[in-house]
Amino acid sequence: MNGRKVHLIGNKNQPTINLMKITTLLKEVFPKYINSIIVIKTDIYIDISPKHLVQICQIMKNSNIFLCKSLTDIWGVDYMLRTKGPRFQINYSLESLALNQRIILRTFLHDNEKSLSLSYIFKSCKLVRAERYGICMEYGSLTIQIYAVY
Repeated sequence: MNGRKVHLIGNKNQPTINLMKITTLLKEVFPKYINSIIVIKTDIYIDISPKHLVQICQIMKNSNIFLCKSLTDIWGVDYMLRTKGPRFQINYSLESLALNQRIILRTFLHDNEKSLSLSYIFKSCKLVRAERYGICMEYGSLTIQIYAVY
């Protein structure tokens, strides 16, 4: 993974073999697409480029390895005061019921950058307001919307 590390946060004795196996498989399957992997208790956070989001989601859903059949949530973070780097963080929570595992994909977007829609991969996206209408974050009189490309 080009010197990139997996960070474990929480009780160091806590990560199960299943978690370690999944993170190792993620590094093997997506060596060029993953910027970093962070494990916090039982959740796996993966930082990826927005341009690889659709491909990674397709593989994670359709492979017999990860079995992430559900997208349960999409949420965004606006780093309004950030002057360098991307302003928005978009999070996609994938669930694997077979592995009893949640994997959160995190992408980072600059102003006016768009994220691709996942609605043709996960039917649940059609129900999530953030995916259908764009992620909308309000701060007083300032409203920021990030629209998905259909």
